[in-house]
Amino acid sequence: MRQLFGAGNSSLYMVALFFLSATLFSSCKESIDKTDALHALDSLSTQTVRDMNAIETRFGKMYGRMEAPLMETFALLAEPYEIFPHGIKIMGYTPEGELETEITANQAIHRTKSDNERWEAYGNVVIINHLKDERMTTDTLYWDQANHRIYTHSYVKMISPQGLMQGFGMESDERANNWMILRPFDSYGVVVRDTVSHEK
Repeated sequence: MRQLFGAGNSSLYMVALFFLSATLFSSCKESIDKTDALHALDSLSTQTVRDMNAIETRFGKMYGRMEAPLMETFALLAEPYEIFPHGIKIMGYTPEGELETEITANQAIHRTKSDNERWEAYGNVVIINHLKDERMTTDTLYWDQANHRIYTHSYVKMISPQGLMQGFGMESDERANNWMILRPFDSYGVVVRDTVSHEK
C-alpha cells in the first residue's frame, strides 16, 4: 500500500509538472507572438492614397503639383517613408504660373525622417525643362530638398537645342535650370548656320 501510494504521488507530481510547464510555455509563446505581432504592425502601411493629386501653392499661386496612381505611407518604422510603387509625376511652375519643370519616374520613395528627408526616383526617370526645351533621362535621381538640388551618379543623357550630352553623374538645381554632367563622353553640339553666307 505504501509503495502504491508513493507511486501515485509521483505520478500526480509528474502530471502537475507537465501542466505547469505547458502553461509557462503557452504564456511565453503568447508573449513572443504578441511581440512578433507588434513588430509586424510596424511594417504595415499606415496610409494608402489612390489617384493622388497634390498641389503646393506659394503666395496664392501654384508652385508645384504631384500626381501618382498610388502612395503608401509607412510611418511606424524607425526610418519612415512614403512609397509610390506605380510611378510619379512632379511638376514645377514659374511665379507667372507657367509649367517649367516636369519629372516622371516608374517608382519613387520619399524618406520622411526629419533629419534625413529626401526623395529618390527609380526607373525611366525623365526630367524636362519646358522653358529651355531640354530633356534629360537617367535611371536614378535623388532630390535634396534642404539644399534644393537634384543629382544622380548613374548614366545620364541630355538632349537640347544645343545638341546631345551624355555621361555619368549629374548635378543641378531642383528646377533643372543649371545642370552639369560630371563625367561626360561622346557628346556633340548642333551648329546653326546663317542662311545668309558671305562664302563665294
